[in-house]
Amino acid sequence: MNECQRKINMIIDVVMSACDTSLVLGGKKEVLKKNVFSKSKTEDAVRARTLLVVALKNYGYTNETICALLDITESAVRKMLSTHDFLKNTNRIYELTCLSVKCQIESYRGEDEAEIQKHVLEAAKIQTNG
Repeated sequence: MNECQRKINMIIDVVMSACDTSLVLGGKKEVLKKNVFSKSKTEDAVRARTLLVVALKNYGYTNETICALLDITESAVRKMLSTHDFLKNTNRIYELTCLSVKCQIESYRGEDEAEIQKHVLEAAKIQTNG
């Protein structure tokens, strides 16, 4: 698995874990990856898919990459981004879930930047010594 695939899988896992929901009857209901990557119109799948699009966009992936990954059109990506704003302003649970995903992904991003900085310093050492 290359670095790009690792990052995408990390984002997917963070969103999936944040979107787990509990039923009132006590059973556990999980938003499955296959539902998010399908054309499912269930409320949970749509919200998880929207949150995944936003997370990928915020991490720096382009609309084209998101379209290819989720097998959706660019207009669908734009609609999900606008839906995200609406959901965030009208649904407190969605807003808290977004905050949780953002915090987790930012911590991974910080680790990535530290790793990149380490490699840059090592490359600079090699150039100065070489």
